[in-house]
Amino acid sequence: MSKIVKVDKRYALNNSYFKNRKYNYPDTLLEIVLYWKEFGELPFEYGGDNWVFDTMIERQKRHGVINSQYITPDQTARQLVELTNNFIPKDHKVLDACCGTGQLTKYLLENKFNVTGFDADPEMVEVCKYIYPQSDFKLFTIESKPDYEDQRETSDKWDLIVSNPPHKQKDLIPFLNWLSTSLTNEGKAILLLPKGFLTKVRPTKLEEYIKRLNVLHREDMAESFTYTKCAAEIYIVGLDESYKSTTINQFQKQELKTGRIMEKSDLRKIQDISLSKISINPLNPRKRIVDAEIAELAYSIKEIGLLHPITLRYKDEKLQIVAGECRYRAFILNKDETIPAIIKEVTDEEVMLIALTENLERKKLITC
Repeated sequence: MSKIVKVDKRYALNNSYFKNRKYNYPDTLLEIVLYWKEFGELPFEYGGDNWVFDTMIERQKRHGVINSQYITPDQTARQLVELTNNFIPKDHKVLDACCGTGQLTKYLLENKFNVTGFDADPEMVEVCKYIYPQSDFKLFTIESKPDYEDQRETSDKWDLIVSNPPHKQKDLIPFLNWLSTSLTNEGKAILLLPKGFLTKVRPTKLEEYIKRLNVLHREDMAESFTYTKCAAEIYIVGLDESYKSTTINQFQKQELKTGRIMEKSDLRKIQDISLSKISINPLNPRKRIVDAEIAELAYSIKEIGLLHPITLRYKDEKLQIVAGECRYRAFILNKDETIPAIIKEVTDEEVMLIALTENLERKKLITC
């Protein structure tokens, strides 16, 4: 909707608005949120206590459920959040992963949590920013990413994650990979998943990721999804001890490769590095970089920030890019002076492997 126009007749939301709305009345949830911000009222008559959820349910009645992202019903959202009260994360921080319309965020905030959220749908991210300005929401896509040896040591870590992710298996496989690399060793995740999903043994990659997790508790959802027969249940999971041990062993292998004892904080620490101290990696197999793509990335970074720091290594008395040349170029285009980065010790062979893998996965990632 190019221009927000005040409606001349406010239909009731229930069974009426989406059936009778005129062409210039707001339709999508984001359009309705923008109307609400502009005029201080909703474009329809509503007497309930959760208009965001009820609006999406009414809209689904007309358009159907999209992308298997079933909206968490009120009672089930409360149930998930009630389970979070068994845990006290550092600084009361919790991640609402795949936040959607913010159903879980709504009740997490009521329980005094400090909420950060992300979603792959830019409209949902904008909706959550408007509805819950006290929280931080980012655009982020979970895709199939390579299992680098040190991935668990460099990714963002959370003591507590809650999520109702998309329920298709093709989406849940990369989600579980991401989840296992995003929990602290003692962290917990409270998830709404298809019933029995964490007992699957096929395909092999899914089984591998499931084995990284230890199921601590499971229970049925208090209220079923609307407009779908999908059976789901709530899981509380933590990292399996065997996976923690594997991570430690991989870290020790890295120490042997580099010839020095590395502190874990070396790999986790994100630093602001001056762009003038960084050099391009001549081993990067990607020789053609499109200026238009860099400009688009630069605009995205300026609007929503950098989602992932670049990776550097010391080489010939300079800091050389291991991964993230496009992000580096985008920061230059934005005339920034520094860029968030992680400094690692890697060999030329490892640099080539990482660069090749990153380029193969580039089309699947939200940033290059």
